[in-house]
Amino acid sequence: MDVVKQSAALCLLRLFRTSQEIIPSGEWTSRIIHLLNDQHMGVVTAATSLIDALVKKNPDEYKGCISLAVSRLSRVRNYNDNGQLKL
Repeated sequence: MDVVKQSAALCLLRLFRTSQEIIPSGEWTSRIIHLLNDQHMGVVTAATSLIDALVKKNPDEYKGCISLAVSRLSRVRNYNDNGQLKL
């Protein structure tokens, strides 16, 4: 299931880069932000790339995810390549 979510986020990113009108404002925001909570790092990094592109088009719509993104990325930073917590 994680690979499907990751692929979907990357597919949306590619479509968005092709045509920015493909993702209507407001309709997908909460679903996309929710991907930041996923346990799979591939899903989180794909969602982060997608959100980065979307924020450039409509920054006000994604203001609510700033604290979540900072929290999630700080947790990612604390893990090594083997998925173990750095001490």
